[in-house]
Amino acid sequence: MIASTTTESHFRSALALITREEPVDGPLSQALQSVGIRVCHHPVLVTRSPPSWQAFDAAWLQRQQVDWVGFTSQRAVRGFYQRLATLGGNLGELSHCRIACIGPSTADVWVALGGQPPLVPEVFHAEALGAAMLKTGITSDHCCWLPQALQAREALGVLLRAAGSKVLATPTYQILPASSAVVRAWRETLEKGVDWITFTSPSAVEHWFDRLPPSEWLQLTQLPKIACIGPSTSAAIDELSLSADVTATSHNFAGLADVIVHFPKDQNTPVS
Repeated sequence: MIASTTTESHFRSALALITREEPVDGPLSQALQSVGIRVCHHPVLVTRSPPSWQAFDAAWLQRQQVDWVGFTSQRAVRGFYQRLATLGGNLGELSHCRIACIGPSTADVWVALGGQPPLVPEVFHAEALGAAMLKTGITSDHCCWLPQALQAREALGVLLRAAGSKVLATPTYQILPASSAVVRAWRETLEKGVDWITFTSPSAVEHWFDRLPPSEWLQLTQLPKIACIGPSTSAAIDELSLSADVTATSHNFAGLADVIVHFPKDQNTPVS
């Protein structure tokens, strides 16, 4: 996805190549457009159903023994809901469970689908979610169901298991690299000149720099600034011996758009 802004005079139609897969009117596009940024799409990753629903279906059969359901992404919520519909289930059958969501955007999706208001941590990452859940008094008698990406980070499950809780980690989606044709398209965009690139997950960072190694990245004629949605994404950049120019203080799409728009004027390319 590529974006350009005309709302701030210190921007030179800044192009931001955004690595998130979403429709033209998706939430990140809307957040950028709301501050005057023009958007087009070049996803680095695509979302698909998991290779098997066996683990999920087995967890659903054990739902009466589940005490908590924890979600670490909007996609996990949507995949969860869609699979329940296929199984003929509904969210009302989880009324005995407490629900936890990693952030307000994920919580909004859950509530919009008819779920009960969830626990949301003050800081929006897996470690904070686990800490918030543990503060409620989770014990070895509790069972926590974590519907998540096939390639999800293990931090939340590790925290809960360390407290003695039983954890059911089941995929509701998987993330795959974009096609070679898509990669060629965003490489062509880079060659034309990009001012910003935004990352909304560590996996997007990993797959981007698999296709464009840091050594090649540093040789670009116009090196894009890097904007990250949160600290775990910035940490993935740091592991490559690169650095993010900005990290959103509010770890959501609006926060990401905001840090791009308010990047210091003397560090943006003047309008030509």
